[in-house]
Amino acid sequence: MALRRARGTPLRMKPVPHALVAAAILLTGGCHSPETREKIEKMQNGEVAKSPTAPEPGRAFSREEKTPLLDFSYEWPAEAAAIPALVERFTRDMDSAHKQAVATAQEDEKSRKGIGVDFNNHSFERSWSTAGQSPALLSLVATTSVFTGGAHPNHGRTALLWDRKANREMKASDLFAKASDFTALLNGPWCKGIEQARLERRQGERIGGEFDICPPLSDISVIPADTDNDGKFDRLRFLADPYVAGPYAEGDYEVAYAIEPSWIAAMKPEWRDSFERP
Repeated sequence: MALRRARGTPLRMKPVPHALVAAAILLTGGCHSPETREKIEKMQNGEVAKSPTAPEPGRAFSREEKTPLLDFSYEWPAEAAAIPALVERFTRDMDSAHKQAVATAQEDEKSRKGIGVDFNNHSFERSWSTAGQSPALLSLVATTSVFTGGAHPNHGRTALLWDRKANREMKASDLFAKASDFTALLNGPWCKGIEQARLERRQGERIGGEFDICPPLSDISVIPADTDNDGKFDRLRFLADPYVAGPYAEGDYEVAYAIEPSWIAAMKPEWRDSFERP
């Protein structure tokens, strides 16, 4: 039967489901390579890559793709989406990470095929979340997990502190009037906290070497946090990734302290009101 439409009215056709497309293609199964047949089977199972979604101003963003080569996801919260400079930065990072992850997966697949070894699907996940905010500052933390076919995935966390007025990233040490005060005031609590956390996780034992030494603040992430969501930061979180404070098997470490009055007193005047006094 011929399709008819009124003059000037666009013809609309319903999209064909992936399962029907895959079924039709499978009718000619002998004409396809094993790799193509595998992709078709994944289509039938619903494992189809999602199209990237363009970021919308002020709304939380999430991009998720799943292919036989790579599982990729990247997201950031509404608080970051309200800042165009952060959206631009995260978009660049997302596109760069995706390009690199695809290239790495393609190279690994080719290498494994050359020696007759099965290829393990790669993955890349990065999720930004809000640790706290004030009228002057936005505190974010990213959790990243990457698997490139090895024995286990690697993961880590990254802190980002944003100066709303200057519209730029700043370091936690920039909060203090003197850069030396950052180390002088925080190194002691950090070392005491990580020592206690490691002993608890190791049931009182020491393993010796570098993993019994307190890592410098430059090797970890220090991030202000607002745990009661009242618009003022009430804690500092100290985040150490695997291999920084202990072996991979111990995972990452986190130590947190309530904000001390002496810390606020040592900060620059413009940041003091962003922190909650005990």
